[in-house]
Amino acid sequence: VIEKPSYLGAVNIFKMNTLTMKEVALSSDGIELSAFKKEYEQTKLAYLIADFQNPMGSLYTQTKREEIASLILKNGGYLIEDSPYSELYFNEKSQSISSMIPKNSLHLGSFSKTLAPSLRLGWVRADKEILVECIKIKETIDLHSCSIAQHTLNNYLSEKTRYKKHLKKLREQYKEKMYFFASALEKYLPTFNFTLPKGGMFIYGSIENVDTFKLVQKCMQENVVFVPANQFYLDKEVSNEIRFNFTHSNQEDIPIGLKKIARILITLK
Repeated sequence: VIEKPSYLGAVNIFKMNTLTMKEVALSSDGIELSAFKKEYEQTKLAYLIADFQNPMGSLYTQTKREEIASLILKNGGYLIEDSPYSELYFNEKSQSISSMIPKNSLHLGSFSKTLAPSLRLGWVRADKEILVECIKIKETIDLHSCSIAQHTLNNYLSEKTRYKKHLKKLREQYKEKMYFFASALEKYLPTFNFTLPKGGMFIYGSIENVDTFKLVQKCMQENVVFVPANQFYLDKEVSNEIRFNFTHSNQEDIPIGLKKIARILITLK
């Protein structure tokens, strides 16, 4: 069971491994529980991003986290909880679903979203028996992660307060960037409907009666790029939704890019 929409990278991996995926609608407070229950009872496996989901930026409520954990235990299944953005909260950190069901979950994280984009190192927390099998599979894929990068990261993390201070600063900066981007959207692209995220890296929303895949083709001709939401759906259905990343562009470029999008929009209608 996956969220609808869901992270493109994970979906592609599941496709490569010929897994049948069942999509369940996602809203701002998490996955739709009744539909999730129905599908999960059949699959016994779910892939969820509970914290500031990619692409929607959704944050699961504590109630939904507890109900999902209970359902997984009841069915004797497993959860793959992807948490690359969990430390990028603006107000308070949420309890992971995996912490409630440690023997029935694989909890995934990454340092590429919190420390350095090119530092392609992550982690998995799972029951020991599951980890042994994961290590065997990983070794057949890449033999071994880069030792230099691992030693560098380990040395950095040896100073216990350094990473915490960095994360605090990063959260403050991302919160400021999010509000700036949101303000620019309201000013330069008022037809874009969205909800302010409570953390993470993305602002997600829609423009009525616009195929955003066609829109991005036009925008790229003028060096403006965003991710059209059809890329996050299994059937690549036509979508009027967009995922914007508010962490990358600077305050000078954001208004320029949004003005270009607004101008190109006129030519599509």
